[in-house]
Amino acid sequence: MWEAPVSGNGTSVGLDVHARSVVACGLDGRSGELFERRLCPDHGEVAA
Repeated sequence: MWEAPVSGNGTSVGLDVHARSVVACGLDGRSGELFERRLCPDHGEVAA
């Protein structure tokens, strides 16, 4: 199975996008800490 390359120096982010909500998860490559946040589907909030 192929695995996406992951940099150990930055933060990797994934988005699960639906019409009424967006769930964002981020993995800090340095500390290994996982962040999760539920957002409304507003472009400004997602970009921030």
